[in-house]
Amino acid sequence: MRYNIMLQIVVSTTLILVGAGTFFAWLQNRPQMDRLEGHDRENTTIGDELVGSQIPSNPVEMTTAIP
Repeated sequence: MRYNIMLQIVVSTTLILVGAGTFFAWLQNRPQMDRLEGHDRENTTIGDELVGSQIPSNPVEMTTAIP
């Protein structure tokens, strides 16, 4: 009788720990969705992320003349 209770406690604890580990592993590895755009962040390239940023087309425009 005592062995049966101990076995149930060990099995239930093991299942809870394995389930929690699986859940947190899924949370770490799930695909990231961009909240503003609505598309996968994994499928974008660096060039797509730079569109609309404040990078000047001519870097010479940013320099100032030294008097």
